[in-house]
Amino acid sequence: MMPSSAYKAEHEYFVSNHTGTSIYEISLIASTVPVSILVRNVLTALLFAKQPAVRKTRQDKIRAKPSSFRHSYWRYLIDFVLLIIPPFLCTTILADYTARILIFTLTSLLFILCAATCRKQLGWIPTFIFVKHNCKLILNCAVSGRRPFIVYFRSYVCISTAIAILSVDFGIFPRRFCKAETWGTGGMDVGVGMFMISNAIVSAEARGKVLTYDGSLSSKLRSVSGTVHSCLPLLVLGLLRTVSVKAADYQEHASEYGAHWNFFFTLFVVRVCASCLLCYIPARFAWLCGLVIITGYQCALVGPLGWQKYILHGSDGKGSRSGIIDSNREGIYSCLGYLAIYLGGVALGSYLHRPRYRLWEWLYPLVQLSLLSIFLSACSSGYESKISRRLANFPFVIWQCAYNAQLLAGCLFVEIFSHGLREVIQGYKSPSNVQDERCLLYAVNRSGLFYFLLANVLTGLVNVSMETIYAGPATSVAVVLTYLGTLSLVCVLLHVHDVTINGKLLQGILDISRKDSFIKWQ
Repeated sequence: MMPSSAYKAEHEYFVSNHTGTSIYEISLIASTVPVSILVRNVLTALLFAKQPAVRKTRQDKIRAKPSSFRHSYWRYLIDFVLLIIPPFLCTTILADYTARILIFTLTSLLFILCAATCRKQLGWIPTFIFVKHNCKLILNCAVSGRRPFIVYFRSYVCISTAIAILSVDFGIFPRRFCKAETWGTGGMDVGVGMFMISNAIVSAEARGKVLTYDGSLSSKLRSVSGTVHSCLPLLVLGLLRTVSVKAADYQEHASEYGAHWNFFFTLFVVRVCASCLLCYIPARFAWLCGLVIITGYQCALVGPLGWQKYILHGSDGKGSRSGIIDSNREGIYSCLGYLAIYLGGVALGSYLHRPRYRLWEWLYPLVQLSLLSIFLSACSSGYESKISRRLANFPFVIWQCAYNAQLLAGCLFVEIFSHGLREVIQGYKSPSNVQDERCLLYAVNRSGLFYFLLANVLTGLVNVSMETIYAGPATSVAVVLTYLGTLSLVCVLLHVHDVTINGKLLQGILDISRKDSFIKWQ
């Protein structure tokens, strides 16, 4: 057995000094998310065509007995196979075959739909579903105010993060998907940007649920203080993570955020700063403020101020870590880039939360998100070699916005297609705001913060209990699938028993009473 200090150094080297992969391959991997959801939704619609979902109020859910949901557990198992395993495989052992898997999956799905339309005796779908059916009836069907595609997107932010943070410690995870050291685009580099957009699009500002200001300084200070109060759990979690990592002598990557800084501190700073700015700027124009910030930050990086040289090489030019700011310069300065991403997400969220009552009204956001993704991807591909997660510079911000726009567009397409298919199957008799809340993604979304924290705890336990970098492929797959299954099972049990951990977990520590928790949205 290798001594712990030597193994720690080797493990840190194992996840360091990588240059990433291409933007195209990362976008290809991201395509597995909407495709997996599409397959799940289509198969569920066909298999359970005679069991339409019934909308339940909050009071109905509270009065329902847990036993009434037990027959749905096997559906969650199907969801795990269809929603979790494909992205995991395409991120690890089957990463080189992602394009072929996507083509095969879509072809098989098309075959299933065609076979269903040609077998009217099965009682699933009328034969003329795609040929003679009046598309106007589909496009004019009513939709609910709540958006399943946002649930899909936010859930996969947690799921993809959980897959990556443990898989990266095993040999089955391609090294090109690791975080790029300084320049380049690694698969894991999209993580923080996804969390920023995920939280921004459902923030109180984006949903128009902020307090009405009377123009006085006191009202704005009350709003900012309320934001600080609601975000204190992030500060506490950041402190706990720093203390626990140092106390356990756990392996860490100092050039990622710094010697003491971590992801929770970044979230806290960005959320508080955004709240201050949004006291003066309407949410729909937040992207303009973000553009100004990232432009100024980029000028400071490459201009006379020389921030880029300082962030990459320290105050002495040799990677020094002296003092609080110098030791954590990557995490502190990159907050400006992540703030720009968050503000862009707030503007996007304010647009997505506009009232839309018919299915056809969502075609415009779908087209706009798709065009935005294509345009920003084209812009970022021209600066691929200059993208730096460590700096969170202008090219990185553009790439993050392009990636998240692509993922949101894919999830929105899946929602539109699934809703239209369900309407056809049920003969336009389904409630206008039906949602399949028995889906695993709803369970993960409901306990998003808890899911993320539990994933980090389990990742730490696995790393201290075995030498992951020496594990064989079979062992690695088994360990990661067990870990993902445990995370899913815990969230399903909480969801089935109508238990929400997010707010209660940390409110008990800090007495936080705000309903619009930073992470939670349902």
